[in-house]
Amino acid sequence: MPGSPPPYTRRERTRRKESAITSQAISTTETTHTTSAPSGTKAGGRPGSFRPEVQALRALAVALVVTYHLWPGALPGGYVGVDVFFVISGFLITGQLIREIDSSGSIRLVRFWSRRVRRLLPAAFLVLVAVAVGVWAFVPEALWQQFFREIGASALYVQNWALVQDAVNYFAAGNLASPVQHFWSLSVEEQFYLVWPLLLLLPLLIRARSRVQRTVTLAVLGAGSAVSLAYGISLSATDPSVAYLSTFTRAWEFGVGGLLAFVIAGLRMRPAVCAVLSWAGLAAIGVSAFVINGDTPFPGTAALLPVAGTIAVIAAGLPDARWAPSGLMMGRFVQWLGGASYSLYLWHWPLIVIVPLALARFIPGYHEAGAVTLVAILFASLACAGLSKRYVEDRTRTAPVLAGARPRRSIFVMAGAMAVIVAVCGVAWNGVQHTIATSQVKTAALVSAMPACLGASAIDPATPQPCENDDLHGVLAPSPVSVADDLPDTCITGTRAVKPVVCEGGVSAEAATKTVALVGDSHAAQWEPALETVAQEKGWHIVMMLKGSCAFSKATRAGDPASAAVTSCAKWNSLVRDKLAAMPSVSALITSADIKDLYADKAGRSGYQNAVAGYRSTWKALPASISTVYVIADTPRPAADAQTCLEVREPAQRLEPGACAQSRADAIGDDPLVAAASGASSRVKLIDMTDDFCTQDSCDPVVGHVLVYRDKSHMTATYAATLAPYLKRALAAQA
Repeated sequence: MPGSPPPYTRRERTRRKESAITSQAISTTETTHTTSAPSGTKAGGRPGSFRPEVQALRALAVALVVTYHLWPGALPGGYVGVDVFFVISGFLITGQLIREIDSSGSIRLVRFWSRRVRRLLPAAFLVLVAVAVGVWAFVPEALWQQFFREIGASALYVQNWALVQDAVNYFAAGNLASPVQHFWSLSVEEQFYLVWPLLLLLPLLIRARSRVQRTVTLAVLGAGSAVSLAYGISLSATDPSVAYLSTFTRAWEFGVGGLLAFVIAGLRMRPAVCAVLSWAGLAAIGVSAFVINGDTPFPGTAALLPVAGTIAVIAAGLPDARWAPSGLMMGRFVQWLGGASYSLYLWHWPLIVIVPLALARFIPGYHEAGAVTLVAILFASLACAGLSKRYVEDRTRTAPVLAGARPRRSIFVMAGAMAVIVAVCGVAWNGVQHTIATSQVKTAALVSAMPACLGASAIDPATPQPCENDDLHGVLAPSPVSVADDLPDTCITGTRAVKPVVCEGGVSAEAATKTVALVGDSHAAQWEPALETVAQEKGWHIVMMLKGSCAFSKATRAGDPASAAVTSCAKWNSLVRDKLAAMPSVSALITSADIKDLYADKAGRSGYQNAVAGYRSTWKALPASISTVYVIADTPRPAADAQTCLEVREPAQRLEPGACAQSRADAIGDDPLVAAASGASSRVKLIDMTDDFCTQDSCDPVVGHVLVYRDKSHMTATYAATLAPYLKRALAAQA
């Protein structure tokens, strides 16, 4: 028919469409590309050529991650997008290195690292600078210490190990997510880029034929990947927070991508088989995003599903079958999103964290990001990604100052930029440390003087109300910037510890009239400042055995029975009971526990019922030498946004009664510890200090010029110190 377009075959149409998008789609891990023919009978094509299906995988991966971060309930396993990225990186980088080895017999390490530096660091450093400014401008000072430390760790690409350290440190384990927390995965990738070419160089030291060298390389990669996978499965069951972040548990995902790069050129499959494989791979990734959730040990065996799906899509290439997903994967927006995926990943998380904090600062009564805010963050993230991709990623890759004839130049320039960012964060962090130290000195002096109306005394019914002291005008202790460090002076062990550590306080054992044991989790430990004052006044000696997130109970904690949190807590409890039995001088025991501690359902009873039974069983098994068990009800909870609410107020407004308060009904939960004590033996005495935190109607985060809480559940050591007279009174009433 005249005027009709030529009757191209589907293969030819696909080629033309692919050619059209190649010029605008640039890989996030490669710097030069050629257009590969779509897969017909030969699956996958060359691993170094531009691959629209890989670009589509990137689009899918970043879409999963961003959706999960914005609406986690809608996509509970969206974080598997990170695993997709890891496999892609292993595949593409290994393919690039293979081609270099084949053509030159070696790897030019400096050139390789120079390309990585030019490709990844400029955009990342721009985001880190923007985040640092955002933290300074909008983030509460109480978070500066953590956030600036993490920005520095991200600039050095060791953020994953910084988060591992926080996971091990109980008092840091509850840290809020920082605006650079997502740099953990970028850190893992950079560590991969640093080590991987060295690993591939090792077989070249063998003076043998190239086929033998390649066989050795495959064996090394295969064995290393298998060991990493086995380690990841094991650690995911026992220590999931560390397993998720560790480079060693993630190495196998890069490894299997690398192995695919070795074998893909030899794959031969029919178009229909490729189409089935491609759809199956996409389905595996999609299903994993829905069925995997926060309770799934990861990256254990569950990670095999999205990894296998990614391998399947790459191996299938761009199938030339009518019903294949090729047209979908080559869509203009999909390809654009894949090309901008790195920048989108960089920008979206800082906006998610900082935008609500900024809005809370400027909008009275703003509490949390609603649907409108989240959608606005999504579009802002896409806009930032597009601009960053065009004006930073693409331009710096070819900028003369970075892409000159000397590849070392880009490394030196980026190393200098890294040093500047780390130095700025170091200066900011040191400034925060100085402010904290100054605040701690002032707070210690204030607590030592204990003026009228300070802390809990301000709401004591025996004190005329309102309680006012002109000497406290404008005082707020501790300062918001130092509140996270306002900790009890005791040696609480971490969540993975098994062996109890015995601390001592009060008067010496030889001079004591009584020896009292303080045992339990961090919610028991927080009473140490008050108990220390009571002990000094009453002539008591204190022995303390405390473990983070582990109540003194025989009940089995909820969670994977093999996890460190469950097994270590059970062993610690058993050893503590043995130690108490070997301490006949201990005549009284004081304990408390986090009301949020969850216990496993067992023997037809709920976790709550098992918690009650576990406490009672533990107290009943105590040696007869312990005549009294004092059970302190858990402290009321502050409003979830209390810290942010206080931070955005003017200093004088923070001291107003009712500022950022939580209703008493919402602050007090159904405490299994209280239920257990209420029905226990006569030697168990319940102490409820709620009236020393709350009025009849509300629980304020500031009482008597003192910040009551250092986080979402623990009281400050300063407020605990002001509770000493009231704890003494409560203990005497139960004697």
